[in-house]
Order: sequence, then structure tokens, then C-alpha cells
Amino acid sequence: MFRLESVCHEVCGLTEQVGRFILSERAKVLPGDVEVKGTNDFVTYVDKASEKLIIEGLHKLIPEAGSNPLFLCTGKRYGNSIQNG
Repeated sequence: MFRLESVCHEVCGLTEQVGRFILSERAKVLPGDVEVKGTNDFVTYVDKASEKLIIEGLHKLIPEAGSNPLFLCTGKRYGNSIQNG
């Protein structure tokens, strides 16, 4: 079991860390670094690395969330798990 106040404090620190990473990388992104996922839907290495940092950080904070801590935010499990909704 975890304390909500403590987790919230740690998540704030994690978001600051990821935000600093994004700011430090944004000027380095070149046109060739942009992948098209769909119409008006683009992704870069910065997006992918940021998501990885968030997932790994949340997993360390809340291991009870399983293999994808974003389940807590989305209500969905991805990968080999079942999506709910």
C-alpha cells in the first residue's frame, strides 16, 4: 500500500525531470527525427524517451500497477493484457 501524498510528491518530481528532458531536447529535433503515425499525428525520439521515463518512473513508485503504470491514468492495460474500454 502506498501513501497518496508521498506518491503525488514523487510524481511531481518525475514530471519536472521529464519536462527538463523535453526542454533540453526540443531544439535538437531535426525534420528527419519526426515520424508520421497518422494524419496530423507525429512522434519523435523525444516523445518516445519521455514516455519511457514516465512509465519507468511510475513503475518504481507504484509497482502494484503491474507492467504498465499508465493503467492508473488510462484505466487500460496494453501489451499482453486486456484493455478495459
